[in-house]
Amino acid sequence: MAERSTWVEQLKQVKRMRQWVLDAEHILDGSWAKPGESLSNAKVGRRLDRWRKTLAGCLSDAGLSPLEQECLEQFLQVLSNLRPYLIQCYDRKEFPRTNNELERSIRGLKTQYRRVSGRKNWNNYLLRYGRFVVYDAWWEQDAAHQQQLEQRAAHLDRVRWRELRQQAKATQSELLRSARTCYDHLAGRLGVALAAALERDQVVVPRNGDYALGAGAEARCGALGIELAKLEGRRRPLVRGCLDWSERELHVAGSLGAALATRLFELRWIRRRERNRSVEVTGEGQEGLTRELGVVL
Repeated sequence: MAERSTWVEQLKQVKRMRQWVLDAEHILDGSWAKPGESLSNAKVGRRLDRWRKTLAGCLSDAGLSPLEQECLEQFLQVLSNLRPYLIQCYDRKEFPRTNNELERSIRGLKTQYRRVSGRKNWNNYLLRYGRFVVYDAWWEQDAAHQQQLEQRAAHLDRVRWRELRQQAKATQSELLRSARTCYDHLAGRLGVALAAALERDQVVVPRNGDYALGAGAEARCGALGIELAKLEGRRRPLVRGCLDWSERELHVAGSLGAALATRLFELRWIRRRERNRSVEVTGEGQEGLTRELGVVL
């Protein structure tokens, strides 16, 4: 009994954290909708956003342990990063929603594609072109959809379509290279410029191909509204360097990198785009980054 009593509080913490996941699942599976009520991306997105805002208010709850607060912050950050992709399946009722439906759909797509193309390493193709592969499968699922696709395709200006496709690819690549999220921190030219500014202010210092915390970290982080002491108590590395694939230079990762990205989102200096991981620097953000960090984009 004495041994069990030592685990009571920890079990309560685990149950509370598990409930966050169950609540998110309940919102995304649409079981809250009334009979006959149709679901849409916008409707589910609004409900998810309201719940995220309520959950964020729990961060100031004195009843949460330090571990729960850390896990909740990370959970909210992951939800924020994945939100554009979590609510894409409701406007098309045939799209898979649950994990089991998604696995069955992917298995069928892989089998079909392998038979047509002969490719064995199909996973990389799916990860890169997944959205287009799924749309293709949706159009091809029955005769009615195929006829609808043929009717629309007949009205296409093929020359103009090729031009738009090339422009879209170039634009998307440029947006990602300019500014994007890399997990929960910032990358691209914006991420590298921020890293250079933090190096200049001695917030981080290069060390053996990585980053370490510098002497000016506490003052500069405090000026930006980031509580460095709170980050130091976490199990995650406080700061580290992450090699940027487009710039081939380091950007700042770790708890500090995640906190900096979160703070810039809160200040509305940057905002996410819907279709990919790229982020947009707002007009207010350009002024703030130049004024506070000397970053000119």
